Amino acid sequence: MFVSDGEGAGGNRRVAVMDRTGRFLRQWQPEGMETVHCLTIANDGFVYVCNRQQSRIQVYDKMGRFVKNVEVPWNPYSTRLTG
Repeated sequence: MFVSDGEGAGGNRRVAVMDRTGRFLRQWQPEGMETVHCLTIANDGFVYVCNRQQSRIQVYDKMGRFVKNVEVPWNPYSTRLTG
């Protein structure tokens, strides 16, 4: 089980790995990330970790070795409520 652990800046910023019983196996801190918002493991076996601050997805192998960055440019939008 892979868990993204960290939502706010200044807090945890790690990927934690547990076995099926919940026993802690290992962890790593993704490079250059203030927070770890989400992750997924794709069919290719790599772990994709969201890095909102740098507008990219960081790719790791299951042991936490960095593979590559995938740039994901975005523009923050918000709606203003009136009334």
